[in-house]
Amino acid sequence: MLPEKRQKQELSTQQKTFINFLFGEAEGNPKKAGELAGYAPSSYPKVVKALKKASKAHAGQAKVLKGVINGGSKKRNG
Repeated sequence: MLPEKRQKQELSTQQKTFINFLFGEAEGNPKKAGELAGYAPSSYPKVVKALKKASKAHAGQAKVLKGVINGGSKKRNG
């Protein structure tokens, strides 16, 4: 088993609330979603950055898992 670089990071309740507002009432507006979720008006860029970082980490883990699952099914020349 490969060593894990980072501990799996769970989203906070406030981050989950932000995402729900972002794709709901805020209609894709991150500033409005941040305010509705209880963040300070100037802090939404930091929230978005943290969520992007978490998303990339999860995407990387999914890519590795997909490679492991599909590893034996690659076509071989010859």
